[in-house]
Amino acid sequence: MQAKLRIAGTAAALLACALLAACSLTGTAAGGGPGGDAARAERLARQGDHAAAARAYESAARGAEADEANRLWLAAAGEWTLGAEPDAAEAALGNLVAPVAAADAREQKRLEAEIALARGDTARAAEALRGLTGDDAATLAT
Repeated sequence: MQAKLRIAGTAAALLACALLAACSLTGTAAGGGPGGDAARAERLARQGDHAAAARAYESAARGAEADEANRLWLAAAGEWTLGAEPDAAEAALGNLVAPVAAADAREQKRLEAEIALARGDTARAAEALRGLTGDDAATLAT
């Protein structure tokens, strides 16, 4: 009986090691590079460490392709906004590379409005949201 339990335990340990090794090979484990930085940023954001998350998103954006970089710069700006750092958020938005995808442009406008509101500039916030269309445009404007 104990021999069967020992064999089952050893098999489970080997399976766990194989799974961890596979994760390392496919890049799903935490590590360096843009993918690792983005995963770390997501974890930090969930933990509420907005400044650290923003820095990690910025690090990931620096090594990413243009489309992905824009998404990461927007995520960084969002985290800076959540962390009450409108200047850093605006600087992150300044790194967006044209052309910006439609969904990203919408998020850019939303973040520009958030930054303006954080600075008490309601007129600039309204201007940033002007021209948005779609089902949630009214929600963003309120």
